[in-house]
Amino acid sequence: MANALSHKQADEGNIFSEKYFEYLFIHARNMQGSTLRELTIFYADYPFCLTEFHEDGKTDNSMEVRFDRQCATLVAYLGQGRQCIQVFIYPDHPYGQEECVRYLNNIYKYDNETGCWKVPGGKLLCEFDDRWVLIYN
Repeated sequence: MANALSHKQADEGNIFSEKYFEYLFIHARNMQGSTLRELTIFYADYPFCLTEFHEDGKTDNSMEVRFDRQCATLVAYLGQGRQCIQVFIYPDHPYGQEECVRYLNNIYKYDNETGCWKVPGGKLLCEFDDRWVLIYN
């Protein structure tokens, strides 16, 4: 998680700027592969919530990290061994989809076969509904 940005490096400019998306994507990328312990240490100064869900003898864990200045929440889904295997980015606002797609198309290659953008360390999928979510895995 050495490449993650600090609170003070957050974009002071317009929401949905290039820096807005870059900031959230860097955090998502750095969450990938991190353990629950690493995440709780790194995000100790951020509001966060830990969730443990039990069903049919299986346990799933997640950690929601709130980014107030960016008006977004990142959810790290933790697999076996409590290691992050997928990150969901939930912007608060129901708008901004066009800006997000424009940013992604300018920076990353879109793979028509998988329906995802190829990003460093994985792929990024956008799902648009009443709310939109970016899924980094």
